[in-house]
Amino acid sequence: MILLIAALVILSLLIFKTVDQKGSDLIKRIYSEEPDVSTKPVMGRLPVLVFFGNSQNDPDASDCATTYSTPRLILASADKYLATLEELLGGPTEKEQEQGFFSSINPGIQIPSVNFLGGTVTVNFQSDLETAVGGSCRVTAIRSQIENTLKQFPEVKEVVISVDGRVADVLQP
Repeated sequence: MILLIAALVILSLLIFKTVDQKGSDLIKRIYSEEPDVSTKPVMGRLPVLVFFGNSQNDPDASDCATTYSTPRLILASADKYLATLEELLGGPTEKEQEQGFFSSINPGIQIPSVNFLGGTVTVNFQSDLETAVGGSCRVTAIRSQIENTLKQFPEVKEVVISVDGRVADVLQP
């Protein structure tokens, strides 16, 4: 009888440790700075990509329009276009910066509205998007970051960038 109780106690401890380890791994994956987004949605999260420049992959910055993706998780219940753009506007994490990622977009930019209609996403930014943004290379890099981030979604065929409702001269070199 004592042997049976001891066996049950050991078995219970092993099961609890396995369950606890799986739970801990899940919590680490959800709350880590660099989430594993190679899987399907985890606990209400949707994997997406954001696009930045990268000084390690392109040290000479030979093509201003070249951007590189890095994974993020957004809330699955959120507007995926807005939530993904908010991740982009947040800039690279500390770890991503160590890997050479950088953003050409000014910090603190706000998005009053994002609309999707017939394959086109129209993003309306506040005027801060164009503040102190000089040079055709930087303008091209900003446009590329925004467009590539949104065009990861197969239904998005075109991206229209506006500032305070103005489209015509936005992000022109």
